Amino acid sequence: MANAYKKITKINGFDSENSDNGRQNNYAWSMAELGDYLYVGTGRNLANIIQNALTTLDLGSLDLSSLGLTSANLKSINLNPSDIKLPKEFVPKKIHMGGEIWRYKKDNSCPWERVYKATEDSGIVGFRSMITYTTPKGETSLYACCFNMSSEILLLKSSDGIIWTLLNTGITTGTSSRSMIIHEGKIFMSVINEQSTDLSTFIYCNNDPEFEAWNLITPSEVYNNPRGQAVALCSFNGHLYAATALPYGFEVWRTENSEPEIHHWKCIVDKGAGDASNVIPLTMGIFKDHLYLGTAMHITKDEEVSIGSVPIRGFDLIRIDKSDNWNLIVGSRPLIPSHPTTGKRADPLSGYYSGFGEMGNALCWQLQEFNNEFYLTTFDWSILAEPLYAALLENKAKLSKLPENKTLKFLLNNQFIVKLFIKAQKHTYGFDLWKSKDGIHWNAVNVNGFGNPHNNGIRTLFISSEGTLYLGTSNLFEGCEVWIKE
Repeated sequence: MANAYKKITKINGFDSENSDNGRQNNYAWSMAELGDYLYVGTGRNLANIIQNALTTLDLGSLDLSSLGLTSANLKSINLNPSDIKLPKEFVPKKIHMGGEIWRYKKDNSCPWERVYKATEDSGIVGFRSMITYTTPKGETSLYACCFNMSSEILLLKSSDGIIWTLLNTGITTGTSSRSMIIHEGKIFMSVINEQSTDLSTFIYCNNDPEFEAWNLITPSEVYNNPRGQAVALCSFNGHLYAATALPYGFEVWRTENSEPEIHHWKCIVDKGAGDASNVIPLTMGIFKDHLYLGTAMHITKDEEVSIGSVPIRGFDLIRIDKSDNWNLIVGSRPLIPSHPTTGKRADPLSGYYSGFGEMGNALCWQLQEFNNEFYLTTFDWSILAEPLYAALLENKAKLSKLPENKTLKFLLNNQFIVKLFIKAQKHTYGFDLWKSKDGIHWNAVNVNGFGNPHNNGIRTLFISSEGTLYLGTSNLFEGCEVWIKE
């Protein structure tokens, strides 16, 4: 079935004139269309972004404390995350962090063209979400939300795809948005902050982002309002849905009415759908009168894991009906059993364990209906294990200074076992693409990154107005690719 897909990027990372620059476009982070063109916002040098984030964050908030990494003990041994060498496979010759936007004429009559490049000092390292929106005044434009290294939300706007205006939203509660959607004729945007452990929910709405202020619709009051960082939004069944990340398990909230109102939200999934290790609800999609939600893998701490469980495994998938009932579609026995008040975790209806039975499938990255079938894409970390482990060993002397930890000690002192495990995972290299005709029974379309094992994820699925399905990959080694379903 992979033969039904065609690559439309001749050069990875788009840039045919500078391959070193192109390989830094690791992620096809966002997609939208305007007129005759498809637009792709990139994520640049993701390994460096993570390294930079570790320099500024309380590392315990990233669940790296299971490796002995916290801001306190790093300071005590004078170890800075930026001193840790990245795998050479991820390091370009000349780093430039400025995010880029590229466009493609949908009739394939013109080559890929770069229409925006952020400056090095802008702090803009990519565009995590993008949307086409028509204001009440009738102006149709593209809006791209910047991933900004400072705690300030910036938007790019373009009405022609060539001239881009940088809009300062006045929002200082986060660094980027994973989700911008249209609900009841307005733009709704969830804001997250990678540099904070704040569990407040920040969802904003706007009628005209260039000329109107953004309105925060989620107050800090606890009573019947969402809590946790809002990762994903969806408009479904006449309501606005918000999936939020919490350290004791994700939650899903919906508005009681069509428009969001203070104290008029309802929690319909709680405590990680029966597994408190399900912290991050990554993506939502609609298929056959159900709302589906896919999670991100969570690496649990030694003291959290239930007896007999494996501390690393793939994503879970649940679905929610219009009466707020939810079922597990893909999933395993809970790592950290919880007791939701909104339902009960049972065996997966599909029969598949977490990650479709592959622990490398860390993320359920995209969910999209297309031609009466439901598509699911994954992020698979397997191809990253070998270079990351080599880098871990290269930094062994520095990491050995950290407080003793079971996980880190095992990784550093059992090289033969770890390398044997990595070798055993080679058959899983490359992203997975799955589809279903009913949302329960699933078939694998492709499990090897469309023949390129360095394609470790499909980050974007987008259906154009002409009815073409576009797929954008993540590739830390060579730069992202874009494919179409023929």
